[in-house]
Amino acid sequence: MKKENILSIFDFDKTLVRRDSFRFFSLLASESLWSKTLVLLLALGSKAGLLSNEKYKKSVIQIVWLKKDEKERDRLLQKLFFELRGLENTEIVYALKTHIEQGDRVVVLSASPSFYLKPYVQFWSEDIKVFGSGFQVVNGKIKFDNLYGLRKELCARSIIEQEKPSEVWIYTDHISDLPIIKLADHVRLVKPSAKLCDKLRQLTIKYEIVSS
Repeated sequence: MKKENILSIFDFDKTLVRRDSFRFFSLLASESLWSKTLVLLLALGSKAGLLSNEKYKKSVIQIVWLKKDEKERDRLLQKLFFELRGLENTEIVYALKTHIEQGDRVVVLSASPSFYLKPYVQFWSEDIKVFGSGFQVVNGKIKFDNLYGLRKELCARSIIEQEKPSEVWIYTDHISDLPIIKLADHVRLVKPSAKLCDKLRQLTIKYEIVSS
């Protein structure tokens, strides 16, 4: 009988898949040179700090998603899922499935939009709880719930408080998840930056690099 009460939290972009899925999605969904150029400029603006992460995603969704009908969206998601399967980090996906087989509770926590994140992740197992960014259209305007930064940290804290695990495992690639890393008992890093590793050493947080 299983005695441990383990919660494993996985990031998605550049952890379970090897690319930023939202940027990949935005280019895949762009059907004209104009829209492709525009989403590239928005991505560059976000990376340079000229545009907030939330504003960037809202703008992209307005350009490449909302104008499509249901059939077009279904075709796009099928194409996206096919492409993402070729980008999966097999080592980390195997770790996720191992946690499930062991009876651990598994959560995928990502700032990527839930409308593609949840169906893609739950293809691996419907037992996985998925938390991503969501949005509503109110009076023609997007109201975006961006699971990023502090919002992502608060979500992780809420999950841990509800689950009350004896151990928390975190799988991530990025220093932006440092607040969540601090909540974990076991830290597993995927292609971490030198900056992240240096910070964890300064904080005397033990970690394991599981994919390089």
